[in-house]
Amino acid sequence: MVPRHLQLIGRLLDARLGVSQLLDYINGAYYWFFVSILTIVGILAPSIFLMFRVFFLSINPILYLVMYIPVFLFSLMFYLAIMGRYGYGLREFMYHQGIQFVASLPVTIAFIWWVLRRRKGFRVTPKGVGVSHFTIYHTYYLVIIALLTAAIVIGAFNAIHTSGDLFYAYVINLFWASWWLVMALLGFYISLALPVPENAVRRVSQSYEGLEHHALQLLTCGIQLERIIAAHYFRLAEVHGEYSEVLRRIAEDSARHAEIYSRLLGSLRRLRGLSVEGVYCGWTRPHVINVIRAGDYGGDLGRLIFIAEEVMMRVYAKLVIETCSKLGLDIKEVRGIVKDEEVHEELLKNILSNVTATH
Repeated sequence: MVPRHLQLIGRLLDARLGVSQLLDYINGAYYWFFVSILTIVGILAPSIFLMFRVFFLSINPILYLVMYIPVFLFSLMFYLAIMGRYGYGLREFMYHQGIQFVASLPVTIAFIWWVLRRRKGFRVTPKGVGVSHFTIYHTYYLVIIALLTAAIVIGAFNAIHTSGDLFYAYVINLFWASWWLVMALLGFYISLALPVPENAVRRVSQSYEGLEHHALQLLTCGIQLERIIAAHYFRLAEVHGEYSEVLRRIAEDSARHAEIYSRLLGSLRRLRGLSVEGVYCGWTRPHVINVIRAGDYGGDLGRLIFIAEEVMMRVYAKLVIETCSKLGLDIKEVRGIVKDEEVHEELLKNILSNVTATH
């Protein structure tokens, strides 16, 4: 039996993990929704107002200027101040916005196809095509640039001949139309794939400073996870004789994976002179507790095998490869772990299907 305090900790951590995952999904969905549909709306709304005086939002323009513009400017300056320590300044921010604009059309198309529940094949860009080759995307950028330019010219003319609150409404929409025009021009420039100056490449080159501490945590926690999973399947192999060969294979592989991570950790510590003291693996504990909870090893095997753990450890191994390869460590054996986890997943699926069919 699992102690009650461990069960309580497991429930709390599971709930915390669920909330964290939900927030990640919401944040990701909002980002891609913003890059696609909301970008199109953000371009069309001020353009239509400036040219035809048709508005989609009714709010006191002076209140908007007083409340929103300071927040917009402060958040932008605060973001740049924080990111400045990583060499990310206003220029990089503007390029980032331009790249988001480049992605707006294909992401919007993908969103529409997703809504329609249809699949769209990926078409590879023809090789040897120079910058003179224009695609539907370049046409889209030019149309947006022409639309925004016309809206700004017409809107400026209308603003001059307008007074009162309506004048400030024109000012607000002229600001956003100008903002999107700059983004569209940047996006068009970026889409031409012009040669990048060498000094610009050096400015944005990846820095791996501090990555060794991330690798230290990955390896330390990976060892812990693999050893617990190995012990779990060794115990299951003893109790469930009909599947003992498969379960023992998974257990032996997991124990071997722990040894591989242990050797890699030793190499990292020798090369970088790091200490494992203070390494926190609490974020892995919900998965560990899923294994610990299986106190009744003689019960329903379908409830005692954890395919999710094998999927997680495959992703885990890929993270180790990506991280440790940047640090010059030998990750050949870790590539084997990825393949092992794929095999484990299939083996456990077969056991699960057999157990289900038996019942």
